[in-house]
Amino acid sequence: MALGPLSRSVQQALAALPRALRQDLSGYTNAVADAMSTIASDAGIRLTPTLSDQFLAMATIRRLWLVVEGQHWLMFDSLDLLSTPASGAAGYRIGQTTLSRSSETFADARDLLDDMEIWLKERDLLSLVTTSDLRGLLDELAGTHG
Repeated sequence: MALGPLSRSVQQALAALPRALRQDLSGYTNAVADAMSTIASDAGIRLTPTLSDQFLAMATIRRLWLVVEGQHWLMFDSLDLLSTPASGAAGYRIGQTTLSRSSETFADARDLLDDMEIWLKERDLLSLVTTSDLRGLLDELAGTHG
């Protein structure tokens, strides 16, 4: 599946992801590419080919971060709700997977989030993926990382 406007290096990185996630990221990136000129115009930023590539790559990484972070916190919060004394439950089952604070699935989700955070910090990118919106991301890239 072609990944639209993504650079070859980002396409290669995404190729290792599960199909559904790769498709989600591809669709998202294509939608961002379609809106990029409007976002830049609204922000008063002149797009260059380099800035456009950086923006699309970071928007994709930001989306991946939000997916991983969201899944972790969804598990964390649902386990928090279950851990009330009234429920008596320590976890729950989804298909063949039992999820609890001590489960391998929960640990894997936490480890993935931690690994991504370390990777982003090492590259001084964490502030970019935690921007509140795409305009903020483009502002950051144009001003401090462009």
